[in-house]
Amino acid sequence: MNKFLGELRVSVMSVHERWWYAYLVAFFIQMAIWTTMVAWDETVRSNHATVVEYIRAVGEGSSPMVQMFVLNSIIIIELGRLIMVLAQGIADRLKERREKFKAELISRGRVEGKAEGKAELAAKVNDWNKRRLEAEARGEGFDEPPPTE
Repeated sequence: MNKFLGELRVSVMSVHERWWYAYLVAFFIQMAIWTTMVAWDETVRSNHATVVEYIRAVGEGSSPMVQMFVLNSIIIIELGRLIMVLAQGIADRLKERREKFKAELISRGRVEGKAEGKAELAAKVNDWNKRRLEAEARGEGFDEPPPTE
């Protein structure tokens, strides 16, 4: 069989199952507005002898737009879905950047905090050592433990 004829066929008019009602709503809104406009036009501009002629005229005026409204509905819903996907992607990327920035700030704060802590400990050890050396120079005993924090 020819490779072009053996391929799976996919309908252009197919829609996503979860979004079926959204497509229907978009289609029916367009169809209702168009049918109302055609009915109004037929009422104002034409003289129909019977109700059946009027209904037939409205039907003939509305039916050519059915395929256009189906395509419009698919385009509208698919664009909406695409915008939602893109917006979610942007939101995820912004959240990731925010978390990364937050982690960097926390990490920087810890490094600075550790440096400050080390400087304070070094100052305490220097003071302790100075007192120890002074006591040793005076010939006194020095039993104060070295600072640990």
